[in-house]
Amino acid sequence: MCVISMEELSHPSHARMFSLQKIVEISYYNMGRIRLQWSRIWQVIGEHFNKVCVAVVIRLNMLYFFVVREPPWSRFAMNNAEAS
Repeated sequence: MCVISMEELSHPSHARMFSLQKIVEISYYNMGRIRLQWSRIWQVIGEHFNKVCVAVVIRLNMLYFFVVREPPWSRFAMNNAEAS
């Protein structure tokens, strides 16, 4: 399921979160298991969460550099040529 989730999230134009949501639900419903069982589940799911979180942080960082750090006046066309 983690492999399918990564495939769904890897499509930049139409990323899906369905499998990731199901993995979160699986994690939630299995938290009551004994530690030995939960640690085996967490070895797989935890690695997937780390990969997804790193990808999200990288995308947020890119968004910051492309949107937030861009000066607001650079998005507007100046009409100085018409004034002269």
